[in-house]
Amino acid sequence: MLVLSDHVWISPGQWGSTAFMGFLIACIGGLVVNRASRSDVTYAFMFFYTALIFGRAIWLGDPLVIPFHQIQNGALLIFTFFMISD
Repeated sequence: MLVLSDHVWISPGQWGSTAFMGFLIACIGGLVVNRASRSDVTYAFMFFYTALIFGRAIWLGDPLVIPFHQIQNGALLIFTFFMISD
């Protein structure tokens, strides 16, 4: 459909519209980084990434709905908890 029409788009956050998947990833990720004793790096990354996203939105004058949507991405949670801690 993407090739045949310009009425479609690809969403990088295709993890569902419920909070259950994000909650599950955050819980399992929290368990993994706690057991690996790497929670300091993970939580520091989450803090600074969120601060940069909100700072950019404020700087550009974007509505705050945009950064809230950007930090609710499932891929960000997987990267934060399972890749940063390695």
